[in-house]
Amino acid sequence: MERKLSNLLIKATVSVALFLLVGFFCHQSACSAAGFEPAGNDHRIEAVVINVDKWAVYVPDRVFYFDRNMAKIKIEKLTRAADRLRNKKALITYYSTGGLGEIQRYMLADIVPAAKNRNPQKPVNEAVKPPNGSQGKVISKPPGEKSQPNETVSSQSPISHAQAAAFVEALRLAAPHTENPNDGLYSAWKIKAANILRWSKECTGQEMTPAQFEANPQKAREILIRIMGKILREQYAISMDQSVAVRRAASWWLTGDPDQYDTPPTSSYTREVLDFYWRAL
Repeated sequence: MERKLSNLLIKATVSVALFLLVGFFCHQSACSAAGFEPAGNDHRIEAVVINVDKWAVYVPDRVFYFDRNMAKIKIEKLTRAADRLRNKKALITYYSTGGLGEIQRYMLADIVPAAKNRNPQKPVNEAVKPPNGSQGKVISKPPGEKSQPNETVSSQSPISHAQAAAFVEALRLAAPHTENPNDGLYSAWKIKAANILRWSKECTGQEMTPAQFEANPQKAREILIRIMGKILREQYAISMDQSVAVRRAASWWLTGDPDQYDTPPTSSYTREVLDFYWRAL
C-alpha cells in the first residue's frame, strides 16, 4: 500500500513538472514569435534617421528600440539597414509595448528607404559650380518663391525672422578669408558673382552688381535673410531639430548638398556655423 502511494506521488510530481515545462516553452515560443511578427499592432511612419546605436534607431522626436526577444541575426540586419539610412528618409514599421499606466516603448520591426514617390521632398535646385575649378563656395540656386524681409514664421515652422538673421550672421562670421583679392568671391559673406546677380533680382526685382552688393551690406543682409531663411525652414521641416537644420542649411551653403552636414570635411564647417549661430541669437 505504501509503495502504491509512493508511485502515485511520483507520477503526480512528474505530471506537474511536465505541465510547467510545456507552459514555459510555449511562453518562450510566443515571445520569440512576437519579436519577429508583431501581431496586428504594427504602425508605419516616414522619418529622417538621425542616429543609430546598438540599442535603438533615433529620429526627430522619437526612439525605436531593438526588441531583444528577436534573434540576434534579425537585430544585426535591422541595425545595418538603419545605419545605411542615416540622414535619409526611411519608412519605419514599429509596434508599441506597455499597457495602461505603463511606460510606452516603440519597438522597431522593419526599416527601409522611403518610397521616392511618397510625399517626395522638394529637391535642392542644381548648384552653380565654380568656373574652372576656382576656389569658392558652391551655392545652389535660390528658391523661386519670393518672401518679405519682415516675414513672420509660418504655422509649419518655428524658425523666425530673427533666427534667419542669426543664421546669416553666422555665415558671415564663418566665411573664409583668402589672401587672393581676385578669388571671385564678394562681400563679407564671400559670395560668387552669379549668385549675387540672381539673388538680388529674385528678392528686389533688379540685379545688383557685386560692387553694389559689397557697398550696401544692409541690403545684402536683407537679401540673404530672405534666401537663407527659406532654406533654413526647409531643412527644419526635414530634421525637426534646430541645430541639425542650421548645420544642414550651412552644408547647402557650402556644397549645395544639405545631406553632407555631418560628413568630413563639411562637418567641421557646419559645426562652426552652428556655434556662431547660437552666439548671434
